[in-house]
Amino acid sequence: MRTNDTGFLPALRSVRSGGLAWLLLALVCRSLAADGTDADSRLPVPADQAITQARDLVRQAFEDRYKAAADGRLGDLLDPLLEAMAKSDVPERKYAMLVEAEQAAAAAGDMPKAVEIIATRAKLFRVDGLAEAVAALDLCVTTNRKANPNLLEGVLEQALDTATDAVEADRLDEASKATNAAIAAAKAVTLASKSAKQSLKPGLGGLAADVSTRAEALNQTIRRRAQAREGTQAAAEKLVSSPDDPEANAVVGGYECFILGDWNRGLPRLAKSNVERLKQAAAAELRVQAAGRPPAQELSAWPAAGGPRRMPVARNPKPPTRSAVTPPASTPLPWTA
Repeated sequence: MRTNDTGFLPALRSVRSGGLAWLLLALVCRSLAADGTDADSRLPVPADQAITQARDLVRQAFEDRYKAAADGRLGDLLDPLLEAMAKSDVPERKYAMLVEAEQAAAAAGDMPKAVEIIATRAKLFRVDGLAEAVAALDLCVTTNRKANPNLLEGVLEQALDTATDAVEADRLDEASKATNAAIAAAKAVTLASKSAKQSLKPGLGGLAADVSTRAEALNQTIRRRAQAREGTQAAAEKLVSSPDDPEANAVVGGYECFILGDWNRGLPRLAKSNVERLKQAAAAELRVQAAGRPPAQELSAWPAAGGPRRMPVARNPKPPTRSAVTPPASTPLPWTA
């Protein structure tokens, strides 16, 4: 497979900037979690050598753009680079341009953009976008916590969003890592604010304090959710051999509905549960679904059944912040009480 054909560099140089917004919108239609993407529909990750060769070519083709990015004009590199990526039909080139774009954004401290590009790569290739995003956030903290705390602003803006994506995907290890990256970034900025030798961007100290508070709250939620998940394991095993067991259906169905927000899976279980209020509310909603009617009256039963029918994460409509994941009550499995 040739990666150094003479037509590649002129073709890349001919790409004009612009169109980044629609490009990413077209390519990224799902969350970062790779397990939400059909692996068979994505491209395999190219061989390391092919990626290395393609990245060398990309750097040659966009040499002037890299200089512009180093001078603070990141968009002068990212826009044409991503547009060229979209037009290329050679996998290793597409992959190389995405990695180069991610790393350029991260080097500039623009972690929201870096994570957005990682999501594009996870959409096109068989990579775990969520794990890659967490690793990128952690690397940014490690690289800049002492050298340049101002570059941690992007981590403060993005880390809790990534952590919330991980919570929604029930990937609590990644959620904890992303939350801890936010806490580490906030601590580094706070320390820098007390140093006479370092000058921080206006408002960065306040952002760090806000993120630190929300990150600590999210960490508590993650721990509670981990306890809840652990409490469902025995019940999940029980359902393998006894799928109609009422107690096991109450435990697992409640976890799927009230914690994961997966009502399609959880409702049929709750309808077979031994908790009468949940059983009645779930059965009423399933009847509504079967009849194709609006569920307004039947759903009024959910508050009385132990809580509103809701998704587990309440997001702040003003990006980049999000409110913390709503924690369960004091017991790990309150819906079974």
